[in-house]
Amino acid sequence: MSAFVEAGENRKSEKTQGEYRRIVAAEIDGTPAGATTANDVTAPELDAICRKIAKRSPPMAINVYKLIRAAFRWGFKKDLVDRDVSAKLDRPAEEHRLPTEERTLNDEEVRRLWLGVEPLGREMATFIRLPLLSGTRRGETALAEWREFELREQGTSVWRIRAEHRKGQRGKKRGLVIPLSPLAVRLLLALREETGSGTRVFPTVGERFLINLYRSTEEVRKATGVRFSLHDLRATCATGVRRMSGLPHVPALVLGHQGVPGVPDVTSRYDRADTVPEVANGLNAWAEYIEGLVKTEPPLRVVSIHAKRKRMRG
Repeated sequence: MSAFVEAGENRKSEKTQGEYRRIVAAEIDGTPAGATTANDVTAPELDAICRKIAKRSPPMAINVYKLIRAAFRWGFKKDLVDRDVSAKLDRPAEEHRLPTEERTLNDEEVRRLWLGVEPLGREMATFIRLPLLSGTRRGETALAEWREFELREQGTSVWRIRAEHRKGQRGKKRGLVIPLSPLAVRLLLALREETGSGTRVFPTVGERFLINLYRSTEEVRKATGVRFSLHDLRATCATGVRRMSGLPHVPALVLGHQGVPGVPDVTSRYDRADTVPEVANGLNAWAEYIEGLVKTEPPLRVVSIHAKRKRMRG
């Protein structure tokens, strides 16, 4: 299994390779099958691993099953194993995917999500709120390192997202520099003060979302009552910035899309959204709008006195 992961077949990104390593370490190493060579392990032993995992986390069982299948197919093709015993395995659970259709959260959903994550702890709250403020992807947020941030209480603060943390084909990705709103800076400074300045910004929560996206998202959904995906937060940020700025090219710069109309494409190691003033203005205005939402009391349900009297008479 480890040989397949380290071989990096099919041009898998370093982020994907890292996820494979985490799965092997957490779910396979230490089991009887994990201590057996690929030529000696049996299908029932592999099936037992997947079934055991499925009892506590069906999505993780599916991930382990897929990794086992891919590893044995690769090993058989490379003549590293005598037979592909994984071909006898059945899926250990039904696969439930998060909705892929992009949608944006309405104001009430933004408010409920923002306030609802507070009891889950500062690391979780910041992990959910940061993509809403900056439009970042799951991997970019989960793998963020403190050295990527220039946090200033006054002046422009930026986040230099490293190329290896971004989505794209290996060897062709570029980093992204985005300006941070004062609200985002306050959240990050408060988190660093509480957790310290280790390497990773989200060492615990980020790892959980990388290993098991479905289960981690479900935890937040249940706590907040908002049905969302992490990609919805990215889409909501883009829509909010577009609404605040009134400029169609600003969301594309925030999201790091290449080939933005009207904006010069400068070849470098980074796509720099921080050099366009309207990007910072749009993100700042969007953050202020969110602050206004979370400080506003929810509307009370008003019932007409006359309607109430009619019901009582009936």
